[in-house]
Amino acid sequence: MLALVQRVKSGSVKLSKHKEKIESGLVIFVCLEDTDTESTFLKFGHKMEKYCFFNDEQGRFSRCINDISGEVLLISQFSLLASTNKGLKPSFHKAANYQDAKKLFKCLKEILCSRYNFYKFGEFGANMTVEIINDGPLTLTFKFK
Repeated sequence: MLALVQRVKSGSVKLSKHKEKIESGLVIFVCLEDTDTESTFLKFGHKMEKYCFFNDEQGRFSRCINDISGEVLLISQFSLLASTNKGLKPSFHKAANYQDAKKLFKCLKEILCSRYNFYKFGEFGANMTVEIINDGPLTLTFKFK
């Protein structure tokens, strides 16, 4: 799993039937690989819950999502693992195939919802409109195995 995490003042994603919105928190784009397992998802959830993305009064990164009562908007984005080294169009062979990724994303959602209460989700496989107001800006990538 590859995750691109952006600290935001607000974020939203327009889905086919409604809109998910968060205020201060994180927008996380994830790309799932066929080697991802429940263990991968637990590591991801724990890291996102405990990682210090947010500044304290002295400007140091010492606060996690729980410390600021923030929320997370999680969006599946298979293109994160695109290979762009050769040719003039991306190759997505490193990402899990659609059917496997759909099952993995469902599993990821179930695990996160059972352990952490600050997640909202995009819609797997959908064409979504994402709006983000970056805070910082702060953008980090994480690789989970």
